[in-house]
Amino acid sequence: MIDLPLAAGKRWNWSGGRADGTGASVIVAQPNHADAHFNLGLALNSKGQFAEAVEHFRAKIDIDPNSAPAQYNLGLALKGRRDFVGSLTPFRKSIELNPDDVNAHYNLAWALRAINKSDDAIVEFNRSLRIDPKQSDIHYNLALALKDSAQIDQAISHLRQAIALDPRHANAHGVLGECLLTNGMTSEAQAELRRSLDLLPHNVVQRSQYEELLRRCDNQSTTRTASSKPG
Repeated sequence: MIDLPLAAGKRWNWSGGRADGTGASVIVAQPNHADAHFNLGLALNSKGQFAEAVEHFRAKIDIDPNSAPAQYNLGLALKGRRDFVGSLTPFRKSIELNPDDVNAHYNLAWALRAINKSDDAIVEFNRSLRIDPKQSDIHYNLALALKDSAQIDQAISHLRQAIALDPRHANAHGVLGECLLTNGMTSEAQAELRRSLDLLPHNVVQRSQYEELLRRCDNQSTTRTASSKPG
């Protein structure tokens, strides 16, 4: 089984304000300026300074707890810190305030999968697809959750949809190859794995994973060819 990094396919979508850092000077003069805290949080998030961003999003939420963008971006900052459990509450609150936010559903699902709650993740990925069915990364990450739950046929279906939407999605080709191999479809698996390798010329770690799967495919093909020859 391929151990793909959880980062695969994630969507960092800071939303609801200006990520320009202008909030810092305002906060000095007006410590309770909600929008200044929010905009500074966006700027910090975009720079990967997640711990500091968390503080400012929480300051915004203390003043305006019904801000869906603040709740959502707090979830992203916690997710950026790899506090996946902590990110669940603000993502859920964001969805409560804005039920049609595809990114909130998607990132909630992603965090649930990160803490091995694949069945719950499947529910949220499906909700995000109902809002926006044309996103290859949603199909791809749903397929990973389905594969976690041994629902291989459904995973294959969503991987094919991910590839239809983004033919250069290297990991979708690679995971599809793995799933096809699991189902004994060796020739198709070989084709998908070779395609993934073509699209990943410089990613040493993932190439090694897919190359190992391709060797397994080749070995199975050789074994079947030898066994089919008349004795």
